[in-house]
Amino acid sequence: MKRYIITLLLMTSFTGIALANNNNNKAEKKVTASVPAPAEANAVVSVKQLQEENSTLKLQLLAMYNENEELKGVLSFQNTMTNLFATLSQQKLNDQLEEMNAQISYNNMMANMLLKLKMSGK
Repeated sequence: MKRYIITLLLMTSFTGIALANNNNNKAEKKVTASVPAPAEANAVVSVKQLQEENSTLKLQLLAMYNENEELKGVLSFQNTMTNLFATLSQQKLNDQLEEMNAQISYNNMMANMLLKLKMSGK
């Protein structure tokens, strides 16, 4: 049981370090959105400019979609780990309860045995 918990703790710590490094890299890679000039300032907007802006927006949308998918994966992993730790904790509590019940049963048996010995010795 201890081996599983230690392994899980190591996995989560390594994952946390990797996610922290990944988030730092994402902050550096983020593309800033370009704000188009008002229509009054540029009365004539070329098709090429519109295509460039459209491709830039598509790249930004794709980057946001990929980031969203990655965050979903991280959230799923965190939920899995939380459920795993909750299950392990509950299993540990169940094991302790069984051990305590066995100890109580043993103590009752020994007390009854001593009582019978005492009664037969009279």
